[in-house]
Amino acid sequence: MNKFLREPSHNSIRFLYPRFYRVDNLKNDQQDILERFELKEDQILTNIGYLNENLGITTKPYMLWLTFDEVQFDGKIEFFKIIGAYIVDNGEFITFVVYNDVSQDFLLEVFGVNNFDELLESGLDALDEGNTNDLNIRILNVINQLRQDNHGSIQPIKFAFME
Repeated sequence: MNKFLREPSHNSIRFLYPRFYRVDNLKNDQQDILERFELKEDQILTNIGYLNENLGITTKPYMLWLTFDEVQFDGKIEFFKIIGAYIVDNGEFITFVVYNDVSQDFLLEVFGVNNFDELLESGLDALDEGNTNDLNIRILNVINQLRQDNHGSIQPIKFAFME
């Protein structure tokens, strides 16, 4: 609580209301959220995770509101089975949350494993910066941009693998 009270407001607001981004759908430029945001085709963010030459910053994914209808659910709503992979930025930590039914391609490109069980057994505690797969590079770029947005604070990455 003391840390929260001493922080500048731009940091403390992130603690109360963290930034929430879906990252398992970056390669299709997040067109699957087109309807929820009521966007037109030409408003879709492209090249997410790459440097935007005009702005000089990395294009980040859409920030999702932390509401029930922004997180994708699979099956009947009463099961509350969340799908996908997300990055959560609370100003102090960046948490990489991966749910067990994320695609095998995502797991292979980002973590170098073939399935969720291998990911759990890997004991992963950091992303591989030497991994040159496109999706891994995009995610690392987004994380670096989030750190820059937080005024250079060094935010460790935590991992949460949800079954």
